[in-house]
Amino acid sequence: MLLPALAVSLAAACHKDTVVTSRPVIAWVPASCPVDGNGYATYTALGDYDEAPPQTGHLLSAVGTNLPEVDTNGRELVIAAAEGITNWEGLAPMPGGGDVNVLVLPHQSPCPLSGGLGPRNGSIVAPIGESRVMITGGSASPVPPTFVADLTTGAVTQVKPDLQPPRLDATVTPFGDGALVAGGMSDSGIMRNDAQVYSPALGGFDTTRTIALSEPRTNHAAVVLADGRTVLIGGSADPGGKMLLNTLDVVDPTTMSAQEEGFATLVTARLDPVVVRLASGEILVAGGKDSTGTPVQTMEWISYEAGTNEAQLAQMWGPSPFTMTALEGGGALVVEETKGTTFVIGSIGAVGNPQAVLGSLTNPVLFGGAGGAPVLWTGSLFVRWDPWNKVWSEFVTLGGVVPSVASAIASPDPGLGIWFDAARQQLVTLRFDTHNAYSALLPGGSVDLGNDTSPDEMPAANVVSFEPDTGLTVTPVGQAFVTDRTYEDVSVHVTSSTTPGACVVLRSANPQPLVLPDDGSTPGTTLDVKRTGATVSFSVDGKPFVTSKTAIAVGTRVSVGVRGFSQTSPAVVTGMRITRPGTP
Repeated sequence: MLLPALAVSLAAACHKDTVVTSRPVIAWVPASCPVDGNGYATYTALGDYDEAPPQTGHLLSAVGTNLPEVDTNGRELVIAAAEGITNWEGLAPMPGGGDVNVLVLPHQSPCPLSGGLGPRNGSIVAPIGESRVMITGGSASPVPPTFVADLTTGAVTQVKPDLQPPRLDATVTPFGDGALVAGGMSDSGIMRNDAQVYSPALGGFDTTRTIALSEPRTNHAAVVLADGRTVLIGGSADPGGKMLLNTLDVVDPTTMSAQEEGFATLVTARLDPVVVRLASGEILVAGGKDSTGTPVQTMEWISYEAGTNEAQLAQMWGPSPFTMTALEGGGALVVEETKGTTFVIGSIGAVGNPQAVLGSLTNPVLFGGAGGAPVLWTGSLFVRWDPWNKVWSEFVTLGGVVPSVASAIASPDPGLGIWFDAARQQLVTLRFDTHNAYSALLPGGSVDLGNDTSPDEMPAANVVSFEPDTGLTVTPVGQAFVTDRTYEDVSVHVTSSTTPGACVVLRSANPQPLVLPDDGSTPGTTLDVKRTGATVSFSVDGKPFVTSKTAIAVGTRVSVGVRGFSQTSPAVVTGMRITRPGTP
């Protein structure tokens, strides 16, 4: 499973004599999807600076080779390897010291991780902490144990000590550097009113850190807020699903406590709700069943800090079963199972006209979202959403082997899907993208408007649209955001072919993004925006920079987008350039 290590020489200039240390970069490949030492690989370190693509690569067999192209200040390391006509990709964080481990997987081809997990039904697969996935719960005889997969090495390890007692219908969310398993029922049918914390340092659940919930809760949903708190939503307070809950229980990893008081409540109590956190930070709640087992046919929006319930709208797809995921541009994507149609729920709550799914649906599951383009498993093939053309296209060649993809699925990063294959009794991965928060754009920071951006509404005339010959058309109700990448200090240059031109939007996990210019002036054919620390400034048509009235807290990462200024005169963006002023 281990590929050769290549040593990265690090030079430190904090001493009068240059001190050189070595840190190994270790590429790991699952034994079921090997690439031998003749594979040729490039190594790209990404961070809050503009990185030029590496000019050279190395054979994977070149153990001990220095990698001067890898900047030691990087935050993420991307490995791209090729052997013959097959490609492999890997993405992993670069820790402050020690080894840099990167799991390298075949591009757009399912690959099982090593290690059998035994038979299990109803288990949960969820991303936890940094670069880990947990599979826990479910039923089997004996009770299936909990495992954690390290997605930097591919190692799958049984958790010890395990959950005590084991439980069904709980939720699993990242919690600090570990995981929170909350609520559910014990295997004997007893309701749980507590949550247990998995600690990577311990390699198991911390028996000294059980957290009391505000009330028993099962068949609920959970999301993690931008500040790291877990929100438990809806569900039932009894095993029969009759005492439905409309409450939110917020679990804080800092205080190790749960609280309902002071937080929003659902308009409609729901069993098994479908919940996602949107790019704005808001929580979208849909579906589920009422106490009679009847499907709930409304959607609700909870504020980004879970303090208020903001709106309720009818589901356009009615009572049909569906799967849903958040879109990077904004809003959410819904795939309705019965008729095989797709809906986009825009960031302002509007639901676009349904679009047909490619192929029939027998077991639809959504995951990923890199490039604003989630992946859908239809039950027989993988297809990927094209956010501008509103169509699905097949993009993975299965080679005649149909994987067993069930509902136990997770997306640890937007370009990676992972699921439990009941036939193999293994976790299976699908790496289809390596774009991330620090990814580079085209040379000079140029944005490919058709491929590097995604809309926050279903594209339509007088809302938001893209045409290769004209550019990106945006209105005050239709925005487009650069996907995958987020920024701290940043410079943005936007060119429009219209007057008024486009505004620049800086969005964090807050439904009220900063829209520039914000001094009452009209954007022109060019607009420049700079963020340095907490200060944001802008310049219209080359005029002197003006400091924005709004500061952005230092350390807050933002995504960059464009918005129209006038509904009657949409802006047409013809060019966009984003650069990171940081230095390697």
